Amino acid sequence: MLNAVMLVRDRDALTSQALQTFFNNSALDWTLTIVDDGSKFQTRCLLDRYSNQDGVTILRAPKPVGVTGRMRNLGVYWSEKMFGRGDYLYLSDNDAYFTKSWDVALTHALEEHGEFLLLGPYRHPYHLANHVIGNVMATDAVQGLGHLMSWHTWDLYGPLDAHATGTNQSEDFKFCQQIVADGFLVGSIQPDVVYNCGRTGTNGKPSPGADVMPRIAGVFME
Repeated sequence: MLNAVMLVRDRDALTSQALQTFFNNSALDWTLTIVDDGSKFQTRCLLDRYSNQDGVTILRAPKPVGVTGRMRNLGVYWSEKMFGRGDYLYLSDNDAYFTKSWDVALTHALEEHGEFLLLGPYRHPYHLANHVIGNVMATDAVQGLGHLMSWHTWDLYGPLDAHATGTNQSEDFKFCQQIVADGFLVGSIQPDVVYNCGRTGTNGKPSPGADVMPRIAGVFME
């Protein structure tokens, strides 16, 4: 068993895609804690469909908090409280498309390369690449769309920056920098096994690097 925490705030079409592909394309046994950051009615109704599913729990804020690090920390706490600890912890956003057996590729890479304490499911262009080890590219940080770690890594370096709003994934960047400062590595596997489908910013601009992300049939892009 493994633990996953997914942050959700509106964007019902992307949320639906993320949940469907997570359940349909995961090969391993996951629990899923959904952290709903004050979503509007349509997204709340979507999440209600999963509320009675085995291995799924929903943590709801009555109104938007908008502090990414704080909501991720709450999700991790709630996941452990509801399900206990599995072998790994995966943190995700809701603008993700999970490819077939994405989790097998990610967990195998983390097990094979012991110098990496944190692995993301795809390479994001705005993080600086250092070098490649096998199928893993070492970078200065991983993107907040998703990252896998052991619970031991969470104990050593968590929680995330509870005051970070998520701009430039600042709560995850600080987490990564603490790991790197201790002489370990963070990075992303290649090729991508999860796709970033969302847009950011008040002007609806694509997520950084979204224009160079591979496209596969059937993926809905916001």
